[in-house]
Amino acid sequence: MTTETLSYINNVLTDELEIPYAFMEWQDDPPEAYFVGEYSEGDTPEEDGCQEITFIIDGFTRGSWFSLEKYKQKIEQNIERTAILASGAGVAVFYGNASPVPTGDADLKRIQINLTIKEYKNGR
Repeated sequence: MTTETLSYINNVLTDELEIPYAFMEWQDDPPEAYFVGEYSEGDTPEEDGCQEITFIIDGFTRGSWFSLEKYKQKIEQNIERTAILASGAGVAVFYGNASPVPTGDADLKRIQINLTIKEYKNGR
């Protein structure tokens, strides 16, 4: 996954969708609900230069499940998009699924949202 795609995802989540989001870990005092993302790359790119990436967004709150579900719905309804990045590379983002995840802490709630990202390298 390129840093350009990571920046694109960050901008979509934080600026456009106004999701409290950070890549890999939350650095500041957490808001009531917040999300962190990570990725897992698939095999090497296909002949057409496409690489499929699983992008996982974990949401956390000590508040109500409803706050996580509202953000999940916002992501699900607005995340699917395609773009040509500044480098000329293409990116496509698709919603996969979501599920609540037990934390072992009765107060801490967690939801996992799975996205599929397809990166198309420029020049192939």
